[in-house]
Parts: sequence; C-alpha cells; structure tokens
Amino acid sequence: MLCVSKILKNKLNSMKHIRKYNENNSFSFSDEKDKVIDMINLFMEEYEKFTKTVSPKNWRTTGHHFTELRKMKEDIVNFSELTEKEKENEWVRKQIE
Repeated sequence: MLCVSKILKNKLNSMKHIRKYNENNSFSFSDEKDKVIDMINLFMEEYEKFTKTVSPKNWRTTGHHFTELRKMKEDIVNFSELTEKEKENEWVRKQIE
C-alpha cells in the first residue's frame, strides 16, 4: 500500500495548480479532469492488486471501496467547468482563490 501512497502523493504534488484557479493561466478544465480520472484509475488498479492479499472477512469492505471509487469517477466525469457568470460571484471567487 506504501507504493500506492507514494504514487498518489507524487500525482497530487504535480497537480497543485488545480487547487487554485488563476484566470491568467492556461488552465484546461478538461485536461485536469482527465488527469484526476487517470489518477483514480491508477489507484483502482493498485488497490485491486492489494485486495488480492486481503482476508475474505474484509472483502465486503473492499467491494464497497470499489463501488465508492467508481461513483466518484462517474461524478467527476459529469462535473462541469465554472461558468463566467459563476466566476463573477463574490462568494465563488473567494472559494477558488
């Protein structure tokens, strides 16, 4: 599991620019969304390898984790980019700065 943790940590560090939206940069919502989905897919592959070493008494839990990860990925696929109107909202601007 340590390997998965290192992979995710490296991916997250390389994606720090997602945490702040800067109107002046060349941020591509669809590219970043694809990167996050790729990260989830990678995690799911590594987690599946790990679950082959887990006791059967824990299989229900590991199955639940896969269900939640698939749901998370599905949600992200359906996320939409901030609209210009949303970006003008003072509360939204404070949240993304």
